[in-house]
Amino acid sequence: MKYAVKLECKSPLAISAGRATGNQMETLRHIPGSVWRGAVAAQWIEEHGLHAPGRPPEEDEHFRTLFLRGLVRFGDLRLKAAKVTKPWPFSARVCKLHDDHPVHDLLIRTARGESNLPKECKGSREQPCDAKLDRPDDFVSLSGDHAARKSVDVRVVTHSAISNSLLCVRQEQFFSQEVLDPGQSFEGELWAEPTAQDLVAGMCRTRTIQIGRGGTRGMGLADLTINPKDAPADPIGEIRGRLQNVNQACDIPGHVVFTATLHSPCAVFDEWLFGRPQLRATDLDPKLGDYRVWASYSRTVRISGWNGQAQLPKPDIDAIAPGSCFLFGRELSKAAAPAEVERLAPILAREGTGLGEYWEEGFGEVEFCWPFHFMKKFQQGR
Repeated sequence: MKYAVKLECKSPLAISAGRATGNQMETLRHIPGSVWRGAVAAQWIEEHGLHAPGRPPEEDEHFRTLFLRGLVRFGDLRLKAAKVTKPWPFSARVCKLHDDHPVHDLLIRTARGESNLPKECKGSREQPCDAKLDRPDDFVSLSGDHAARKSVDVRVVTHSAISNSLLCVRQEQFFSQEVLDPGQSFEGELWAEPTAQDLVAGMCRTRTIQIGRGGTRGMGLADLTINPKDAPADPIGEIRGRLQNVNQACDIPGHVVFTATLHSPCAVFDEWLFGRPQLRATDLDPKLGDYRVWASYSRTVRISGWNGQAQLPKPDIDAIAPGSCFLFGRELSKAAAPAEVERLAPILAREGTGLGEYWEEGFGEVEFCWPFHFMKKFQQGR
């Protein structure tokens, strides 16, 4: 069962993208699942007295069910505009000068082997343009055939270190920190197995949590609300319709294709336990071994973390970055294509809850056959 999660910033919020290497630190533009999961876990420990000597949290049955058994998935929270936003796919291209000019998506066009992929914006009939096309690095909100750019409001705050002996400003120790402005809302999902739903239902309320850096300076306060979410009427039917649309847009005779777009980092490891830079069809399901990657736009990102219990940094891991997108395909006769679509639909509907390692922390959020990739106006490259 899925639950809707909403986080409202009550004070400046700073979530570091990595360990500090200088006097200025950037903040992430979203709330990772691992961050608010840790805050909820810490609050659960406090409320149920699991911090007392002789009562370690890992021995509590309810705590293990919620946080240690992989039965509950805490998804990433992203900016809420008219709709919940998502990272731009790496295959997207927008005009470098004008936000209202047409958007291009290159994934399907690359799979078709087109040699004239657009590099410059043509604008519109009313406003011709020859500016370069650029890959956007903020967020996108889809509404019908319109893709709107959305940016998170951030600012820079500063502070100086205090000398313990003199109780005044410590010389040459001045720091700046990028923060998310208060007043913004971020939304996402929590997913729970049936055996954990009763416990999650008891968490459905609004609570105040503290996340990120600067807690001693009044930063990181947020209201977190969890509510049940209505399930789609026919998730398999929805995926089936998307499969038909993406195959119609791709239009490669004798083949069946589908797309996979990552909205959060995805950690998949090779036989030496190193992070792989690309997805394989077998990462989705062993039954998809006949599919191969025909086109992809991806890159990797290094994930850092902090183990609050041990007071030590977690080992860095290499993951496939959010925004990475892949088009998988296999050769198949036209007569066999409808049956293959019927076989794929329940597989992709099931795998849509998450891929790869660290699943319960929000890693591996994937959307199959995302309409962004096959909107007609994009493929025509107006």
